[in-house]
Amino acid sequence: MDRHELFLALRRGGVAPGEMWIQDAHEPVPLPPEFVFLRRVAEAWQTGVFERGAWHVVADFTDEAAACDHALHVLALPRAPSTDPPMNSSPDSPPQPSPDPRTNPSPDPEANPPPDP
Repeated sequence: MDRHELFLALRRGGVAPGEMWIQDAHEPVPLPPEFVFLRRVAEAWQTGVFERGAWHVVADFTDEAAACDHALHVLALPRAPSTDPPMNSSPDSPPQPSPDPRTNPSPDPEANPPPDP
């Protein structure tokens, strides 16, 4: 995988453009406040994190493919839980009331006898 393929794979995987900076493939301007990067420096490829105005190198690689694999692993880590409703529920259906008569009493007094002493 090269850096251009890495960018496409990450975007298809749902990684936001502002979460990454990939030399010659995706270099957002202005720089986001924090992101993971992949860049070439001299004869090495580096991956790391940019935060608080500083580039922090995490790993150096001799070839682009290994660096891309590392960046893919870092950026493809599981995301925060989704706020989407579960697959088996309908967004239009209201929550079901509790069947417990103490928390959801029926208007019929005979349906809710007083508790035994």
